[in-house]
Amino acid sequence: MKNRETSLNELFKVIWKGKYLIIIISVALTIFVAVGSLVYDRTTSQVSTIVTMQWDGISKGEYPNGYDFNYNEMIESSVLSEAISESGFVLDAAELSRSLYIKPIIPTDTLQLLEQSLKDGDPLLYYATNYKLTINTGELGISVSQGETLMNNIVSIFSTDFERKYINQAIILDYTGIDFDLLDYGESYEVLSKQADLITSAMETKLLTGTKFVSPSLNIGFNDILIKIQLLYDVEINQIGSRTKMYSLTKDVDYLIDKYSLEIEENQLRLDKILSQETDIYLLLANYEGSLISILIPGVDSTELLEIDSYYSTLIENILVLQEEKSELENDIIYTESLISKLDGTDLNFTISQATQTIEKEKVEALIDISNTKTALFLKDANTLLLEYNAISTGKIIKQLSNPQYESSVSILLFSAAGLILGAGVGVVIVLFKQDWDK
Repeated sequence: MKNRETSLNELFKVIWKGKYLIIIISVALTIFVAVGSLVYDRTTSQVSTIVTMQWDGISKGEYPNGYDFNYNEMIESSVLSEAISESGFVLDAAELSRSLYIKPIIPTDTLQLLEQSLKDGDPLLYYATNYKLTINTGELGISVSQGETLMNNIVSIFSTDFERKYINQAIILDYTGIDFDLLDYGESYEVLSKQADLITSAMETKLLTGTKFVSPSLNIGFNDILIKIQLLYDVEINQIGSRTKMYSLTKDVDYLIDKYSLEIEENQLRLDKILSQETDIYLLLANYEGSLISILIPGVDSTELLEIDSYYSTLIENILVLQEEKSELENDIIYTESLISKLDGTDLNFTISQATQTIEKEKVEALIDISNTKTALFLKDANTLLLEYNAISTGKIIKQLSNPQYESSVSILLFSAAGLILGAGVGVVIVLFKQDWDK
């Protein structure tokens, strides 16, 4: 026991004697490890932020327009390119895309529910609304502060781009600015009808989900616009079409005759094609020998089989379709020819005087002006409704919940402490080895 105590005392004396060497080695190794950790950390450092996405459909994994939402593809290269340009960096969008990671954040209770449902064999779908965005600044060779600037620009531009696509794109196309003086009466009717149809379609679509929505600024809903546009169509726009046809009104008789003649030629070509197809099918039917298929119906005596000929039935169906198309084209041609005869004066039953036509033209032109003015007003209100509804239903689509934060890939303090301990150990070994060597 005494020898052991003596040996320990001698050991401590040797270590104490070489304490400066041990300290030097420990400090040197600690500095080396700390610098190495810092360099490694800078090459693998990351900047992260958390964003939330709120719109109708996100909880079902859908974009606002109903298409499937894929978070891995939600930030497009155009957004990254604009963010790089805004930040003033010299980077490639593809390079940034490879260094940008998007991870859905799943609450703990939801995660436990998902795990339990998987164990029970009943997979449960969950679509996250919060996501963690991470930029590997080390891979890109940029500083942490540059990474923070780049991250803020990505989120900001992504949010603006998203709102532009799914809120502002809902604007209905405007044809009310057309110079109707350059159009014939029939063309004006077609333009106004198409504009009314566009407004109606947009309002009916939004009415499916926004039945109770009322515009904060206009104090009206989608159904109010529908009623107004329908009344406009029934009272004014429809009169433009009916009066134009009834009184054979036009600003340029020769132009309209040429237009109708072209329509007749086009319909005649379609009709000739149908007649040719019809002849070919009749020829197939005349030379067809037949191919019966027997069908056994459950519960019916096997001797009473139902026999059909599918190919023959198909030929008959095609004949019926062609005959229907032929009838429509023949009627269109006859009707268009009647319009031409009214215009060129060969229709003896058309007795509308020039004076009457002049009066009716004035009425139609007034109706066109009224219809265009009202349509422009209803269109403006409809677009206001769409913008307000989309803004309210989606809220702030993309919202940044936290400022970009630096994430260290290693603990420099922990590695430095390990370096200090390792240095001290190496120093002790060297001191003891030196003591034995000196002996």
